[in-house]
Amino acid sequence: MDTLTTIKNIIYDQLDIIPEKIKLETTLEELDIEALDRVLILNDLGDEYHLYLEDNEDLITIADLVDYVEREIKNNG
Repeated sequence: MDTLTTIKNIIYDQLDIIPEKIKLETTLEELDIEALDRVLILNDLGDEYHLYLEDNEDLITIADLVDYVEREIKNNG
């Protein structure tokens, strides 16, 4: 499963936002993802990919989140 699909599934599981609504250019703010939600999403992604993912303010869009996760996978692979 690719990173975007995994992120969509985690957001759906946690926040009940349908995956079709989640695009790369969608901002986390547009999805009403707040600070605690971000931490929980990052925690689930970390569990999925066996990584430690920290929240950071550079995560504005879904694309930013995908890039961050894929960069961490590459750096820790």
